[in-house]
Amino acid sequence: MREAIHEILTDVSDSFSNMIDMALANEIRVLIKQIESSDCVQTIGSAISNLLSLTQDGPQLCSIIAKEGAVVALFKICRQDCFRDLYAHALRTVASICCVEEGINQLDKVNHLYPQTQFSLST
Repeated sequence: MREAIHEILTDVSDSFSNMIDMALANEIRVLIKQIESSDCVQTIGSAISNLLSLTQDGPQLCSIIAKEGAVVALFKICRQDCFRDLYAHALRTVASICCVEEGINQLDKVNHLYPQTQFSLST
């Protein structure tokens, strides 16, 4: 009986964790969409600040942020002169995201999109 209860509770816990991850991923997609579609420096800056804040909550959130494509979106900002004031903030956020493997994988995508600017984290 204990094993059955333990298994049920584990399943409930896993389902709850997956639901939370999906909700967070949805909110992260909203922030990334703001970064990609807005022309307003304040809106983009606020979205970047929110992403940076989420990266401070640990590697699991960094992984979700990376999987949703934030690294590519942030580098797109860094390639536009009109957002020059956001470069440092965007790059700091990228650095925080790249503390996990998924972030480094996204950095490789940037290399493929912009081959003239190669970024490497290898030593």
